[in-house]
Amino acid sequence: MDFNLLHFMWISYSIIVTFSGLNVLYVKNIPAVLIRLFTFGKTHKSISKEDSIAKRFEIPKRWFSHFYVFAVLYFTIITGGVLCKYFAGLSSHCFVYLLNLCSSSNRLVTVGFTFYFGVGLSLIHDAPGFERVHDYTANYISGQWLSFSHFLGVVLFFFAFHLQFESHKILASLRTTGNKVTSTGHHLPASGFFEYVSCPHYFAEILIYVSGCIILSGKSYTWWLVCLWTVCNQLLTGIMCHKWYKKTFKNYPVQRKAVIPFLI
Repeated sequence: MDFNLLHFMWISYSIIVTFSGLNVLYVKNIPAVLIRLFTFGKTHKSISKEDSIAKRFEIPKRWFSHFYVFAVLYFTIITGGVLCKYFAGLSSHCFVYLLNLCSSSNRLVTVGFTFYFGVGLSLIHDAPGFERVHDYTANYISGQWLSFSHFLGVVLFFFAFHLQFESHKILASLRTTGNKVTSTGHHLPASGFFEYVSCPHYFAEILIYVSGCIILSGKSYTWWLVCLWTVCNQLLTGIMCHKWYKKTFKNYPVQRKAVIPFLI
């Protein structure tokens, strides 16, 4: 296993988000700029202070659609390259050129895009046929590739995908009647998986990335680092939301955990 830029990026992200999150959660009198940079949404409004420097690095949540549009286009290119390699038997050279094109066109884009860019590269980093530029070995889809871990990982993925979708629907319904927004305030969710945790959508996000580890049979060190970042980020953000719920709603269910049912 060779340590590379992808490994450095995910380890650095995990350390930074863990250090920042723990400080925001448990340390008093920390710099306002750190609070503003780490928090968002309802937690941002409740604990952050005015800081002109931090404001320069912030973007509104409605801009997040830019990340998803980029992710769709980027993963479409990656999927096309994988299909060419494994089904059409084409050389990986064409795929390397496509990745270089994506890389050069996004050098000046904000750092938020590095997450999806890094995830895409991490997916194929250890994949047969993509580990080296000059790789002429035959790597095609066959029945021998299918195993129980693939089945288990796919089932877990679709369970997590459904859980996340339903959780978002429940959150959206708290502010809408039919298709019309009737409230802009925060309300207490009390159905579905919200009966067990404050942030089931964060729990689902963790499961989605864990399902990738299962599908890869735990053999991709790079993907384990992606999961590490996801767990650190989702757990700390979920704990912040959980503390906000408990502080805001005095009748908040005491048995409800933050992210992982019955544990955290």
